[in-house]
Amino acid sequence: MCQLLGMNCANNTEFNFSFRGFCRRGGDTDIHSHGWGMCTYEGHGLRTFLDSEPAASSKIAAFVGKYPFQTTNMMAHIRYYLEI
Repeated sequence: MCQLLGMNCANNTEFNFSFRGFCRRGGDTDIHSHGWGMCTYEGHGLRTFLDSEPAASSKIAAFVGKYPFQTTNMMAHIRYYLEI
């Protein structure tokens, strides 16, 4: 099962603080350590980040968490793989 983080705002907003806290759940404070992804809307297109590493230790997630992105729409997920 995945966990999701979403943001929808009227004005451009930085989401770094919430995203960094969410990433900790991806292998540090929770079991969701099987990858992560994030997509932001920027004007007329999307910016997407995907990684198979746990979000808590991902270099890409660390970059995204420090970079001052501003957007009106953002969706992120952390993955926990269940073999059935």
